[in-house]
Amino acid sequence: EFPLAANFARQGVACALTGKADRIDLRRFALNPPPEKKGRGGKNGNTAGGKDTNAAHGKIPAGAGNAAHGKGAAHAGTAAGESAPGLIILDYKTGRLPSLSPGFWDDRELWRRLREWRPGQEASSGPEGSPASEASGGAFLLRDLARRLESVQLPLYLLMHSLCAADDLPPGGLDASGRRIPALDAAWIDLGDSGEEKTLFPKDFSRDRRAEIVEKTIPELLYFLLRHMLESNALVPHPGKHCDWCSCAKLCMLSSPFI
Repeated sequence: EFPLAANFARQGVACALTGKADRIDLRRFALNPPPEKKGRGGKNGNTAGGKDTNAAHGKIPAGAGNAAHGKGAAHAGTAAGESAPGLIILDYKTGRLPSLSPGFWDDRELWRRLREWRPGQEASSGPEGSPASEASGGAFLLRDLARRLESVQLPLYLLMHSLCAADDLPPGGLDASGRRIPALDAAWIDLGDSGEEKTLFPKDFSRDRRAEIVEKTIPELLYFLLRHMLESNALVPHPGKHCDWCSCAKLCMLSSPFI
C-alpha cells in the first residue's frame, strides 16, 4: 500500500488508480543533458518537432507495454553523452492536445501553495491578487493549477507505473537482469495534425530529475487534488467552453464571488 492510499484509508476512503495507456516505448535518457535552446522543440518547448515523428517510433502495435522493445524507438540524449534506458508512456490524441505551461515542474511557488493548502481557504480568501488570496492560495489555487497543467492524465500514468509491482508490469518493463525499467516521461501524440509528440517533461531534464518528479512531485499533485475534492468547503466553478456541455450547469454556483 502506498502512502497516499494509506492516508485516505485512515479517513475511511478507498483510493484506487486504474488506467490504460496506448503505448509504452523504450528510449534512452541523458544523465546530464545540455540546456535546451530557446525556440526549438515545438509548442511549450516539450514537443519532438518535425512533421512525422511517428516514423521515428517504428511500427509498434497499440496497447500498454506492447512496444517496450519496438524497433525504431528513438534514443534521446545519446548525442549529449552518457545515457541510460527508460520508458516513455504514449497516448494518442485526435483532437486538441492539453496545454502544459513552460516551467510548470520548476515553479516552486505553485508547489508550495499546493503543499500548504488547507480546507476553508476558499471562504476566507480576498479578491484575486489581494494579500489574503496570495497568502493562502484560496479559491484561485485550483484554477491556477488548471491553467498551468490542463490534464493530469499523463502524470497519473507515470505514477501508476511506478507503483506497479514487478509481476504487474507490462511486457518489457524489466531489463535482462530482471530489474524494473523506470518510466521517465510521457507524451501525447498528435494524430489529428502533425503526428508530433508533446512530452510531459522538457528535453533537458536529466534522468535523475525525471525520476524525482515521478517519485515525489506527482504524488504531491495527486494528493492535493484528492484532498481538495474530499475536504474543500466549496468547489468553485471555472467557467469556460466546457460549461456548454456540462450536465451540472443549471445547478452551478456561477455567481460565485471567487470567479
